Amino acid sequence: MTLISFAQNGEDIVLWRALGHVENGFYIDVGACDPSDLSVTRLFYDRGWSGINVEPAKEFYDRCVAERPRDLNLNVAVAAHAGIMRFMNIPSTGLSTTLEDVAAKASERGWGVETRTVPALTLADICESTKVEEIHFLKIDVEGGERAVLEGADFQRFRPWVMVIEATQPLSTERNDHLWRDLVLNAGYEQAFFDGVNLYFVAAERRELIEKLAIPPNALDDFKPIAQHRAETEATERAAALEQLTARLAAEEQMTAALRSELDEANNSARQAAAAAKAQLDVAQRALANAERQIVQQEGLLRDRRAQIQRQTKMLEQIQHVVAQEIGSGHLPSSDLPGALRSHLAEKNYQLSLLRSQHSDVVQHRDSLLASTSWRVTSPLRKTRTAMHVLRSEPRHFLPLLVKNLRREQIRTLLPGLMLNPSGPQEANSMSLPANYGELSHRDKLVVLLRTDTMRQRKLISGT
Repeated sequence: MTLISFAQNGEDIVLWRALGHVENGFYIDVGACDPSDLSVTRLFYDRGWSGINVEPAKEFYDRCVAERPRDLNLNVAVAAHAGIMRFMNIPSTGLSTTLEDVAAKASERGWGVETRTVPALTLADICESTKVEEIHFLKIDVEGGERAVLEGADFQRFRPWVMVIEATQPLSTERNDHLWRDLVLNAGYEQAFFDGVNLYFVAAERRELIEKLAIPPNALDDFKPIAQHRAETEATERAAALEQLTARLAAEEQMTAALRSELDEANNSARQAAAAAKAQLDVAQRALANAERQIVQQEGLLRDRRAQIQRQTKMLEQIQHVVAQEIGSGHLPSSDLPGALRSHLAEKNYQLSLLRSQHSDVVQHRDSLLASTSWRVTSPLRKTRTAMHVLRSEPRHFLPLLVKNLRREQIRTLLPGLMLNPSGPQEANSMSLPANYGELSHRDKLVVLLRTDTMRQRKLISGT
């Protein structure tokens, strides 16, 4: 299984190569700082180990308490003697120190420095109070205070298998192990490896570990730095998110295509419905136009019939006037007048009856059309139109032609027979003639007959 290295220089990989076979091991981390970032012990904690984290900076101590519940976390400094000491805290860094010259250099580089007092314990006191039985490795990173930590240790009673001690000046490649290495060597430890920052020491009784500690981290250790692991994890998460987004996009595209298809179908249906509606409207408009034309025609025909009746009435009056003039001038014998008038009136009665029948048909057709559904439905459209009436010209030459066709010889022949016909008085009575009709002259009788017939025609036309 690939290891994840949290340490800044691969220290945890070197230690795991030598101590990975130990189950539920124990460590002491002096100057623990952050429990994850640049931590030498995080790899071991994740694999079941536990230990003691000593951190005087309050912010990092609180993080250790939160993330390392199995560990013992101490918010103290480690010194040669127990007591109270000055601590120069440089917030959010691993550069906090008990040495004023180290703090001054950090301040010169722009870091803020907070000076406070903290309790201090010796390493021996810590091991004694916790009843430590076996320490598999001790890590010391105290920014120049290494000798004070080592001076407060009891390596005769509490012997870590391996010690990893920072051996360079803070923020420098200059080594400072000459200040404290004698304390380690005199305690029965052998130097195993220098990784450029730290020195690795092995207890003489665990000399077999030197071979495994003497090699820097390499590809055969099968590990990844935490930065690489986080980058790969982030890349994997982004790839998964991208895959999800791609799948979602594909689904949305599929849905969009389906919606577009439905929209096209809806548009086609709408176009078809619009076309059908337009066709129906065209049919309705044509039916309306046809109905309006029929109405106009029927109304015109009705007006024509009425006008014809009026002309017939007027023509009769004119005929009566002409006949009277003819009689008065002696061109027509008065004895022929009754028979001629009866023949002429019979013909006019027939024509009048025919006109009435036609008028009745026209009125009935008009009423049927006005009561029809199409007439009521098209009423709003009909109101927006202006009725265009085509007026026919009146036949003004009808009367002269009629008079011309009354041949004088026929009138002279018919009038005497009419006057001598004994049914004349009964015909006069049936026409409501005056009582002294028999005493009148031929001319006056003709006038009476014409007036009576005219009145009768008017009553017939008016329907009374």
